[in-house]
Amino acid sequence: MSVDGEKKLMAVTERDDRKEDDDKGGRGQVTAFYIETLVLAAVFLMVIVVLAQIFSLAVRMSGRAEDLTCAVRLAENAAEAVAASKSAEELAFLLDENGNAGLGEDGCVYAAYDRTMNPESGGAVQVEATWEPKNDGCVESVITVCRAGDSEPIYTLTTAVYVMEEEGEMQSIF
Repeated sequence: MSVDGEKKLMAVTERDDRKEDDDKGGRGQVTAFYIETLVLAAVFLMVIVVLAQIFSLAVRMSGRAEDLTCAVRLAENAAEAVAASKSAEELAFLLDENGNAGLGEDGCVYAAYDRTMNPESGGAVQVEATWEPKNDGCVESVITVCRAGDSEPIYTLTTAVYVMEEEGEMQSIF
């Protein structure tokens, strides 16, 4: 073979080698693209799962915060009724709306409300207020708010009122 013939043969061989390398490189790039896409999809799915858990937790915490807010308001209202009362019977009368409250045999006043703090006999939220007179004219009251049928309180408030006697009857100074 002549020198020119050898150069042509080498040029053709080099082109064939480059063509095979290009074909392999193209397949390699496609495979890399698919792997990158799968990794990206996996990361995206993990982010979605984490965000779903975070939003679920936020919904539960929001519900608990709403329950606590309602319980605090109910306890504050009951504490104001304690301050305005001269006896446990009067406290029961002040808390009663549409038959939702009454005086129990144990001397505690019980009231029931729905989840939106509306008075409802047998409601979802129960308020219990004790009436404990002390020797010095002070009346101590522990107000507990809990869900109906649940012994664990949502909120507990302890308050005291000084009640003095005037002309044969008890007088609250508040």
